[in-house]
Parts: sequence; C-alpha cells; structure tokens
Amino acid sequence: MQHLQSLIFNTNSFLKKLVEIPLEYFRKAIDWLGRQEGLHHRQIGICGRSKGGELALLMGSHFPEIRFVVSHVGGGVVFQGVGLKKLRQTSSWSLDGAPLAFAPLPMFSLSQLWNMVKHKLTRQPHAFTDLYKKALRKVKEDHPAIIKAEHINGPILLTSGTDDLVWPSASMNEKIVERLKRKRFPYSVKHLYFENAGHNIRPPYFPTSGRKSRNIAYGGKTEADAIAAQTFWQELLLFLEKATSPGN
Repeated sequence: MQHLQSLIFNTNSFLKKLVEIPLEYFRKAIDWLGRQEGLHHRQIGICGRSKGGELALLMGSHFPEIRFVVSHVGGGVVFQGVGLKKLRQTSSWSLDGAPLAFAPLPMFSLSQLWNMVKHKLTRQPHAFTDLYKKALRKVKEDHPAIIKAEHINGPILLTSGTDDLVWPSASMNEKIVERLKRKRFPYSVKHLYFENAGHNIRPPYFPTSGRKSRNIAYGGKTEADAIAAQTFWQELLLFLEKATSPGN
C-alpha cells in the first residue's frame, strides 16, 4: 500500500452549520492529487465517517476518478444539513451552485420538540435515530435523495453498528447492498455489521469507556465497540490492500 492515495475528509469543522457544502470544495483535492508526479492516479480513494461516510459515497458516485470508497457508519441518503439556511431546511451538499436533493428531517414535529425539551430538562445525551427513521419512511426507491452508489467506479466497504443511536446506519447500509445487487454492481461490496456496537467506532486500542458526549447519544456497549474497532481496522487494511493492488 506504499502508493496508496486516499482522501480522508473530516466534517467536524462543518458541524455547527453543515449546509449546502459544495462538492467542488472536495473536488479540489482530487484535482490536486491528479497533478502530483509519482502517484498512481488510478488508485485514488475516499474514506469518510458518519456524515463524512455519506459524503464519501456521494463523491464516489459523482467523480469517476475515485476508485474505491469506505463509508464508516455512514448512510446512502443525502439528508438535510446540520443547521438551517435563512430559517429553512436545505441540503447538506450542493453541486454547480445548486443544493442536492435531500430527505428532510421532521424537526418541528410535536414528538421531536418534546424530545428537545426533555433533553434540556434532563441534560441527557440526545439520540437522533428515531428522527432519521421517520425521515426514511418517505424515502422510496425512486427518491432523488438516494445516493446512486452503483455509479461508484470501484469496490466499497461499508460499516455499521446495530446499537447506533445517531442514525440507523445498519439498515441504511443494508439498503445500499440491496440496491447494488439489483443494479448488478460489478465491483466488490462488503458490509461490516457489528452487533451491539454504536456510532462511535474509533481506531482500535483506544478506550471505549468514558467517551460519552453531553449532547449526543452514540449508543454501543463498551466491549462491542472495542471488538468493532479492532475488526474494522483489520478489515480496512485488507480492503485497502486489495483495492490498491496491481490490476485493480
């Protein structure tokens, strides 16, 4: 893997207001790699986590220069942005100056408003899974917010946890796998499905206890998260070795 080039995007810097982020911003990284001498330009890949996983699939589906995709606890649907634009719901991402089609979240439903009040009163971390599940009920097979992962020009690695309390990564990734089977996707697809693991699956050998957030409930059992982290890392290295081997 000495010639591996991957684009690893961290969306944490956008989280206060992740709305209509232009894909052209990330395209600059692809173009920059393409201009560098001594690199294998046909081995450019992208790895993203959570919303970054959504972005990784989206980038791979739009830009054929990307030859493999890792979506870690991500999802195959473009959701509304984190934050509002001029007091209206809008997409997380844009392209050519226009927001991409997105699945809106029922932010202003009575149940969601009550959950927000309860969170403030109890100061307990907030779980968002139900919010995303409700949004997904309206995302049918022909919904324009579904990322066309079948357009990705190489193998895909997906990961999810069954106790993910941020969003339903397990069921969303299963939908991606099913879609790719229907579309006769010509490349390999692997979905790492971690029982009892949550959203906060980090690199291995770091503590998996005491990682609670005051605002967000990640889910996951301590031992399950530790096993998931170790397994994911091993599988990631194997995936990258195969994706960047000669002939791929």
